[in-house]
Amino acid sequence: MQYRKYRKEVKSYMKKIESQLKKEYGTVAPEWDLTLEQLADSYELYINIKEQIDKDGLMKKSVKIVKGEAIETEEKHPLFPALFNTQTNINRIVNQFGFTVFAKSRIKTRPEINDANDDYLNNL
Repeated sequence: MQYRKYRKEVKSYMKKIESQLKKEYGTVAPEWDLTLEQLADSYELYINIKEQIDKDGLMKKSVKIVKGEAIETEEKHPLFPALFNTQTNINRIVNQFGFTVFAKSRIKTRPEINDANDDYLNNL
């Protein structure tokens, strides 16, 4: 898949993801293209949101009008929910591909059966 429209951090990460998929499955299946694009989009959005929060500061000053009087307040940055949503989406997609320690720990492997007498079901 092509990642021309993305920044270099996203391109680099997606190349690593595709390399890992090729290592584990021999190829990157065409049906994974949409999910990989969603991952790239989410990562790009995550970086953009994070940069904006870094630029504006963690707490954003705002002015509220209370009973006709302007009161200056500080609130957490309004992009925090979007940042959390992109993190959640990235984690969900990465888990779908089994690329986290947690996801890998949940993969159960079956022992190989070497001959007709070595039936692992009889050993349970």
